[in-house]
Amino acid sequence: MSRSYFWGVPVEKTDLDAYWTAVNQRRTDEGDGADGKNVAPARVEHALGRVTDKSAALLQADSILAALSTFFAYQIQHGQEWIAVVNKVALALALLSCLIVLFNLGLAWAKNVSEYETAEKHFAFTFSVLKGRAIRFTLALYLSTLAFAMAFVAAVAAAF
Repeated sequence: MSRSYFWGVPVEKTDLDAYWTAVNQRRTDEGDGADGKNVAPARVEHALGRVTDKSAALLQADSILAALSTFFAYQIQHGQEWIAVVNKVALALALLSCLIVLFNLGLAWAKNVSEYETAEKHFAFTFSVLKGRAIRFTLALYLSTLAFAMAFVAAVAAAF
């Protein structure tokens, strides 16, 4: 294994196969609801659910920031144009983050029923969905952090 992971998700095929083997050799001591030989798909589905839950929470936080930035835009006095620009950029970043993270909240269905024939195929399909959602969540999280920082700078600057 080359240990190439992104948010705990193996990236390369050899790492993915090693993860499959290692997880399926263990029993379900954690109570993930799968039988002993199909633990890996259940764990990946659990991780997919966690990323989806985190995406929903980030969407709520970004929505609140967008509402506050919109309200704050009407409170800026004349002579503080740079604060208005920073606030508008923060609003745009928050809305972009909302748009990106919205795609993580949809259901994931394979286009072909054959994706679910074996546990290995089910595992591979669910893992590919998890990778995409983890990348989108990470990008949205970075954009959201930048938007919150910019909104904070604009609020502090307008207060003084």
